[in-house]
Amino acid sequence: MDDYESAQLLFKGGKYSKTVHVLHNTTEKALKAAILAERKRPPYGAGGHNLVRLYQMVESKLKL
Repeated sequence: MDDYESAQLLFKGGKYSKTVHVLHNTTEKALKAAILAERKRPPYGAGGHNLVRLYQMVESKLKL
């Protein structure tokens, strides 16, 4: 089961806080993979979990 499927099951079960947590982690992993693909270093500490900050590091390369 992948993260998206997990989030769907959690959502259907009314576990909204856990759903958001799983989706945040999934998005963070995808953004960090994009950052690493650009041969950049993701931030450490609290900044490494800030989705806006991570996105800003690769937004010119991503199409949303």
